[in-house]
This record gives sequence, structure tokens and C-alpha cells, in this order.
Amino acid sequence: MRKGRIPIFDTNIVAVALFGIIMAALMGAVTESLKIFLGNLLSLPFVFLLLYILWLKYGYSGVHLNGINVFVMLTMWSVYGAVPLFSIIWGHWVGWLTILFHIVTFVVGFINREKLILGAKWKEC
Repeated sequence: MRKGRIPIFDTNIVAVALFGIIMAALMGAVTESLKIFLGNLLSLPFVFLLLYILWLKYGYSGVHLNGINVFVMLTMWSVYGAVPLFSIIWGHWVGWLTILFHIVTFVVGFINREKLILGAKWKEC
């Protein structure tokens, strides 16, 4: 029988949420564009909803939940960290190449999420 769900404040969800707020605001401010700043801040409710859903689904296992939250945090770091770069090279072919690189990186991480969550070793080539 499973134990009860870990209280949300005993996990690292609050730290990941605070990290998201800081990164979104900081990287939006670096671009000096109000549209990008507000776009970053308006993306945060979706991240918070994702963190809440993950807590509802994996809240019974603190280790798995914390591992998933770290993956979400690193994804936020890469996306929000790339926003200033996207604002500089937008409209150029390098911008589309950068967006494609980020999408491929996220998809590969998403496909291998069980291996990343459970800490399984990668197969030897």
C-alpha cells in the first residue's frame, strides 16, 4: 500500500517555482522588450500548473518527484535562458536553427524521461 502524498511544501516544488519566477523576470528584463518580459511572466502559470499536476501524480514518491522537478527546472533554465538569444537573432536562419536545437533537446529528454527519472544507465554503444 502506498504512503500518503508528501506535503507540497516538503518537496522542492516551491524552490523550482521561485527559480522560474526569477529566471522569467530576469531573462525578460535583459531583452528590454515589454512584450517579451510579459510573455515570460505569462508563461509561468502553465509551469506552475505542470508542477502541481506532477505533484498530484508523483507526490507519493519524493525521490521521483524531485527528479522530475529538476528536469522541469533545467528545461525552464534552457528556455528562459535562450529568450535573449532568440530576441537578438529572430528573423534570421540562425534563430530557426536555435529553436530547432532546443525542440530536439527537449524531445530527446522527454522520450528518455523514464531513464532520467529512474537513474537507469544508458546502453553501451
